[in-house]
Amino acid sequence: MAADIYGVRNTSEQPASAPQLPERLSQHLRPGIRQTQRLITDLLLLCLTWLSCGSDKGGGTTGPVDEAEPARVGLLVPISGPWVKGPVWRQAAQMAIDEINAQGGVLDRSFELLVADTETVP
Repeated sequence: MAADIYGVRNTSEQPASAPQLPERLSQHLRPGIRQTQRLITDLLLLCLTWLSCGSDKGGGTTGPVDEAEPARVGLLVPISGPWVKGPVWRQAAQMAIDEINAQGGVLDRSFELLVADTETVP
């Protein structure tokens, strides 16, 4: 008898008392290389996430923020090069910052735009 309804093999090599799994089920229980790699990757990401959380016992000190000094916002845009769209983006960012500053800033702090040219180099 090769297999019954459930796909169970009856082999003479196994004793009758040994548990037998259906063939279809045994294929799903064997971990493959991809599943093992995925498990290792997930565990590494979990460890990195846990390690990056840090703690409250940091030794760094932060002084009071000088509210008179504006907060700087950096913008990397292609101002020169073959595909130049940076001037439009720079104008849009400057308009947004001017509008925020005209309304009093955020928490009574103004913003300053710093623009750097990427020269269309990624």
